[in-house]
Amino acid sequence: MHNSSRGLNLLVRAGIGLGMLGASIGSFAYLVGTKPAPPLVEETTLTRLVRTIQVEPTNVARSWRAYGTARAMQSADVSAELSATIVERPQRIEPGAAVSKGELIVALDAREFQAMVNRSREAISSLESQIEALGVQAVSLTENIRLADENLRLLRDELEMLEEARKASGASQVEVDRTRRQLTTARQSRQELQERLDLIPPKRGELRARIGVEQANLDLALLNVARTRIVAPFDSVLQSVMVR
Repeated sequence: MHNSSRGLNLLVRAGIGLGMLGASIGSFAYLVGTKPAPPLVEETTLTRLVRTIQVEPTNVARSWRAYGTARAMQSADVSAELSATIVERPQRIEPGAAVSKGELIVALDAREFQAMVNRSREAISSLESQIEALGVQAVSLTENIRLADENLRLLRDELEMLEEARKASGASQVEVDRTRRQLTTARQSRQELQERLDLIPPKRGELRARIGVEQANLDLALLNVARTRIVAPFDSVLQSVMVR
């Protein structure tokens, strides 16, 4: 009895399961058969606006990170070669400022050196004037010597005539002696003129030597005037500026 009851329960359960399965299949078939058809929609393509850029190939320098000490290819210590008062220093002349070749860094007082320039030029002008005066003097002495030679010739001729006249008892000894003294004096005068003329070339040489000395002084004074302007020797950056 017990086994028959168990078999009956299994049959009942199986029948219920099959009934429920059949009801489910029937419900699915009904829903599929009665579902509405979906509306047809035409396919449209949407256009999207995007921002673009044009690219071109270019060379890009590669950067390297390194550690060490950098040293300039060109460097110079620009120092004053004169001892003078500073009269000008541009405001931008500070450490780190970039300067161009020939740009003023510091200016010194040039009045003393300019006075030396003026003094040397005046001395040279004076010496050149003296040389010109010697030239005029040489011309004058040459003419005086020519006149002195003419005077000597006349006195010698006169002396010869007097001596001949004295021999012929036509002239006295006093006149002969007087003419001889005049001839001697004329010779002395002519000798003095010649000595003065002979001294002109040495004087001219001495003056030219002094001009050479003054020209050297002038060149040095002009150089010192130029040295009062301390400028950058080339395009560079100032590392330090030390002035007092």
